[in-house]
Amino acid sequence: MSTAFERDESAFPQQVAPAVLVVGAGGGAGATTTALGLAAAIGATTDWDAVAVDATTCGGDLGVRGADELTRPMSLQSWLTEIADGATSITRELLQSSSIGAGLLWREDTALPARATIGTIARLLRISGYLGIYDGGGHVSAGRLLPLICDGHTSLIVATPARRGTANRLFASLKWLDHNLGGDVVADTTVVVTHQDQRTGSLADEIRRSLSGWVCDVFEVPYDPHLAGGVAISVEQLHSSTTAAYADIVMGVGL
Repeated sequence: MSTAFERDESAFPQQVAPAVLVVGAGGGAGATTTALGLAAAIGATTDWDAVAVDATTCGGDLGVRGADELTRPMSLQSWLTEIADGATSITRELLQSSSIGAGLLWREDTALPARATIGTIARLLRISGYLGIYDGGGHVSAGRLLPLICDGHTSLIVATPARRGTANRLFASLKWLDHNLGGDVVADTTVVVTHQDQRTGSLADEIRRSLSGWVCDVFEVPYDPHLAGGVAISVEQLHSSTTAAYADIVMGVGL
């Protein structure tokens, strides 16, 4: 069935961009800050133009954490409506209004227009040469994310907080992927341990040992008071160890 978003792909660049989906092992796992940090790192360390995308059900805080209120970027709904109304290309304005040095598409608490899905958004960004970083929220089993997980172009990252009580949620997420999508998907999955409290100790080595031979790799993002402050993220205010951690993740997933 045709939709308003079916376009002549010959009008777009022939280089197909990869993508990254960040999903938390439950709420409060740091998926949003990880997605924004990776978008900034990709813009700084690769040749790709990165766009952070809110892929949650009804809109999360990606827009609040990724842009100053005075430079509020375009919403997903507005962007898709412009394209459906005949816009001829993906606008570079997406790259000009965030505080992270990358593009940003936040989501309003309304349905996407014209039967669009996260898969629609991924296709439009990909064929236009933009690397999408998707904040998928806190449930890897969400049906809306399956087109991304299964498309063969998207690197899957599961974020988990550095608290011992959350390890079971991480393992449950990975088991769901293994049971429903297969061991190959888990083998390509990267785990990122996030620190939202300066009192938490390092768990990455312990998790890495527990998941050895099951997932692709395990990385750790250290505690950063700027990330923990709940304000719009500014790359200049991140600690050097934080930016280095995001750069390591970008390299680790092969971007």
